[in-house]
Amino acid sequence: VGASTIMVSPLPQALADSDERIQATFDLFPGGVRQVVVNRDCSALAELIEKRDGYAAKLEGLLTSYAVANEKARQKAAAKGTPPKEVKRPTMRESKVPFKGPKLDAFEFLSTQIGELNQQIADLGKDATQFKRKSSAFVLFRKQLAAHMAAQTVLDYHPFSMNTVSLDVNPDDVIWGNLNLNPYDRSIRGYISLGITVGLVIVWSLLTAALTTLVSIQNLKKLPGLKDMTDSPFLGIFTGIIPAVLVAVVMALLPIILRLLLRLEGTPRKSEIELRLLNRFYFFQVWNVYLITIFTSSILTIAANGFNDPSSIIKLVPEKVPESATPILTYILLLAFTGAAKEILQMTSLALRYILPILFAKTPRKICAAEAPSEFDWGTTIPTHSLIFLMGFSYSFVSPIVNCFAAVYFGLFYLIYRYQFLYVYSDANWATGGLSFPKAVSQTMVGVYISEV
Repeated sequence: VGASTIMVSPLPQALADSDERIQATFDLFPGGVRQVVVNRDCSALAELIEKRDGYAAKLEGLLTSYAVANEKARQKAAAKGTPPKEVKRPTMRESKVPFKGPKLDAFEFLSTQIGELNQQIADLGKDATQFKRKSSAFVLFRKQLAAHMAAQTVLDYHPFSMNTVSLDVNPDDVIWGNLNLNPYDRSIRGYISLGITVGLVIVWSLLTAALTTLVSIQNLKKLPGLKDMTDSPFLGIFTGIIPAVLVAVVMALLPIILRLLLRLEGTPRKSEIELRLLNRFYFFQVWNVYLITIFTSSILTIAANGFNDPSSIIKLVPEKVPESATPILTYILLLAFTGAAKEILQMTSLALRYILPILFAKTPRKICAAEAPSEFDWGTTIPTHSLIFLMGFSYSFVSPIVNCFAAVYFGLFYLIYRYQFLYVYSDANWATGGLSFPKAVSQTMVGVYISEV
């Protein structure tokens, strides 16, 4: 069913007001349309459902705590050989204001509220026509071929009309708040997001350049109080590892900001955010980690010396460019061991698996959620591997020792991912439709092109 369904937006007003017109428009494709569902403004119904779910979660928590307390009392009484005493039932006040109103039996009050809300939800959901129709719809075709043809067809000649068509849409993947944005509003948001992204490129470029140039023995000696500092193996390790660690930390903050920007642009699906993040994060990493490292380490020196004597550039390139391999080697080595260790250990998931049930997950539902398998982060992981390929491939000509480090990196991650994808990661929400693979191939080819340059 999902493979034969498309989500289309924004619909022109003439189509949004009539299911028959939508069906007539898409009946031209092979097999025709089986069903049309226009999205509606169900905010009033959503509020009732959210309130009902809140009461249900609270009742579930109280029932679990009450059952646990009774079991402990029974075991304690059995150990003493005395009859067990029933634990006092929990009470609560109807008012949200503290100490206002009489105390009520929590089980009876919450059960009554849930029953009343269920009845209100059922009554409100009987008539869908009372909810305002929006400018997006799901179209279910009789044949999968028709859905793919519709996704590749220009559906309307008006600008921005029905220009967003998504295949095989999972309802959990949809960002409902972004689904019915005005196309011009979405376009303006996109330009604003692009401007902020360019600003981030500039800021991160300055940060990366500062981290790769300032943390060196020669530059540290220029700081007050460090002029008499003597060279030592410890300082060599410090200046070799610290810049790579700081760059990795700085780059780890980027996906959070980029995902927020992509959501604010009005991207209608979470999987689409991940696919767009693939390109943006890769561009960030190539520019800030790779190109800025080379520029600050070698290119600026070559340009400064070659300005007065252009003929010396040919001699400086084979001398200076390999020198920038040191921070690149360090970065690859850092990700090879710390990144691989982080991936196999899954420290965050491991901590949540044992900490959440102790501190927060007290009900069976919350315990089940805490034990749910983690999901693979496509949007940030693939660009990182593509970056390492670019570093290893491009410097394999000028500094062949990079090949050893790149081989260690990809060898470790091959062994780890072979296990993780079989036994660790959940594939329940892998809704990208395989589109991440061609993007990864494109990034690899970009790495080849940059290497040629």
